[in-house]
Amino acid sequence: MSASCQLERELAHISAMIALLRDRVALDANNPVMDPAYWRARIRNAAREAPLDSVLQQRVINLIAKLDAIPAASASAKQEHKRSRARHR
Repeated sequence: MSASCQLERELAHISAMIALLRDRVALDANNPVMDPAYWRARIRNAAREAPLDSVLQQRVINLIAKLDAIPAASASAKQEHKRSRARHR
């Protein structure tokens, strides 16, 4: 499989995970995979593995922009998770 095909597959996977993060489906504040920083790193690493044409470059930019919109939601979910755990002690 070519490097650009692998990159496209990786970006498709990351896009699906961003949708889960954005919708906060199965959000687990203690799971590092549910942290947007994890996915930013995956995008950066994947983008280094293959040359980016203009379409893939724009896709990377769009995915990062979607992730940038998530931290407030994730942070509030983490805070709620901590409050919930504290209440149940």
